[in-house]
Amino acid sequence: MGELQSFKKGVPFIALIIFLPLLSAAVKTEINILNSVPYLFQIIPNQSCAINENLTNVFDLDDYFLDDNGDPLIYGYSDAENISIAIDALNQVSFYPDFNFSGTRTVIFYASDSTANASSNLVYLNVGNDSEPPKWSSPSKNKVRIYQSSYVNFTTLWTDNLGLKSYIFSINQGVWWINYSGNFSGLQNRSSYSIQISASPGIQVQWMFCASDTNNNANCTDIQSFNVSSLPIPPEVPQGDVTGGGGGGGGGTGAGAEISRAKKIQNFSVDVKSFKISLKQGSTETRIVRITNTGSANLSFNLLVDGIEDFVVLSGRIFTIPAGETKDITIDFVIKKDTPPEQYFGRIIVNSSTGYEEIAVILDVNALELAFEVNVEILEKYKRVRPGGIVKANISIKNVKDILQTNLILYTALKDLHGNIYDSSQEEFLFYLPLSLERNLTVPVDAQEGEYIFYARVSNEKNLALDSDIFEVGVRFKFAAFIKSSFIFFLILFLSIFATILVLRFRKEKEKERVLSSYLMLNELKNLIKEEKFDDAIALYIRIKRLYREPVSEELLENKEKLKEEIEKLAERLKTKTIKETEEKAEEIAGGEAGKEKIAVVKEKSVVGEAEEGHKGIKQEEKLKKKKAKRKKRGAKEKEKKKKLMKKEILKEKKKVNKNKKFKK
Repeated sequence: MGELQSFKKGVPFIALIIFLPLLSAAVKTEINILNSVPYLFQIIPNQSCAINENLTNVFDLDDYFLDDNGDPLIYGYSDAENISIAIDALNQVSFYPDFNFSGTRTVIFYASDSTANASSNLVYLNVGNDSEPPKWSSPSKNKVRIYQSSYVNFTTLWTDNLGLKSYIFSINQGVWWINYSGNFSGLQNRSSYSIQISASPGIQVQWMFCASDTNNNANCTDIQSFNVSSLPIPPEVPQGDVTGGGGGGGGGTGAGAEISRAKKIQNFSVDVKSFKISLKQGSTETRIVRITNTGSANLSFNLLVDGIEDFVVLSGRIFTIPAGETKDITIDFVIKKDTPPEQYFGRIIVNSSTGYEEIAVILDVNALELAFEVNVEILEKYKRVRPGGIVKANISIKNVKDILQTNLILYTALKDLHGNIYDSSQEEFLFYLPLSLERNLTVPVDAQEGEYIFYARVSNEKNLALDSDIFEVGVRFKFAAFIKSSFIFFLILFLSIFATILVLRFRKEKEKERVLSSYLMLNELKNLIKEEKFDDAIALYIRIKRLYREPVSEELLENKEKLKEEIEKLAERLKTKTIKETEEKAEEIAGGEAGKEKIAVVKEKSVVGEAEEGHKGIKQEEKLKKKKAKRKKRGAKEKEKKKKLMKKEILKEKKKVNKNKKFKK
């Protein structure tokens, strides 16, 4: 009964779950979003111009009106007598005064989203009735002590009774004045320009700003100046317990680090000498530096950044490297979006307790959106030049945006890795199509060897693009330095030649010994054959064959007659070589005619001996007898003398052979 009651209580709930989707599907939901009224969120500035001058695209109305609903706005304006006003499709406003008109008019701009309207402030339009130039105050720079390659921001405050228009920043770094232009507006504003100092230490740098108002009234500040300071000595590594790793960290010179005159002699090595990096505004690039401790003790390091502190982030700044080990440091080069396009120079100092090493850094920073691009490529022939030589580079310029034509200024300079300028040039031309130019600069006669930069900057009133390429300046061939750097190579070469000479001499002596041994063994073989001691003759024959690396077959050993024939062939084949060696020995003993006589005798002896050894017949023996008879007629004294010389030489060679045999045993 209780189960039935609980079921009845659950029926309404189940029915509600089933029919609820049907009920909700029949109900329409509507949300009414109220339309927001467009409004002016910043004041439109007053406008001024000279007589018979137009103001085109001076401001965008979308920069002053806003609708929170995001509805498209339709703009309008009140009439201004003697001045025509135009708003283009991009809502850019232009003013066109009548010919020779001068005076002041007012205008109000309107914005509508089709349901509501908004109006601007009263905008004054002044034409040709202003003769008061802008006024300046507070010229300043953001650094007190300025070094070569320091990045410095210069500023000046300006005011005008009607409206500011543009300014020019001028700087002289010891060579000539260079101008950079900029635009600003309003009754009060600040002219500002940032640049890297390229002047050498001790040089006086001069600078100033000039500004114009909307009626082209101009005024300039007084000439300001400062002297470039000498770069500081790298700070000493902090003493104490410094652990490895170091943690992340940006650039900087290390607060509180003391100055020490550390020598540039160290027990460590760095795998890079310089970085040249090209980046756009708002971009980042990462490089790695490998530091190796080449000493026998642990080394503490402190990495310092000079001149480019705002652009460098290090993965570690203070750390220790054990002896014989390496450490990789990651360097992030970060360019902010508001960084002025320019070439920046700096250095990363790897400092230790035993010395320091510098890594030069060159950063080419271009605008995020370029109107045109420039590319510098040094010709291969000029990648390495001598002091006083010429460097040629190909400079390519091309459109990035649709530019019909514009006047461009091309500035080229030859710099070292610290930003010092050694040669430069500047020219102006009309640009409307991609072009390629070949320009050259001259290396100073007294330039030190090392890497240098060929720099090119192309600019007009609104845009700037730059690029650079590296080349090397070499000096005359240094023999001492070459020998020092190639000592190991020459030592190995000398030892190789010496060893080769020893091997050749050893082989020559061994060959002489082999020839003499063969001569003596042949004579002994001849005697054994005459005495019919064939067993001993066969053993000696085998030794002779082995001496010449000629194997003897088993069949030949079993046939004595055939073996005898082979022995005779061997004696005949070696006869010529034995005679030649004997002649050389005889020629060493006796020179001139006497030597020649002795050679003839030795030759005849050898021929006779070999003939007897070969058993070539009775005719040959008769010939030998005739020759012996002839030799007897030459005189007993001469014959005895020659025989003594020959016997003496043979005995000498036998002693040498016996000595070598004893040495081998």
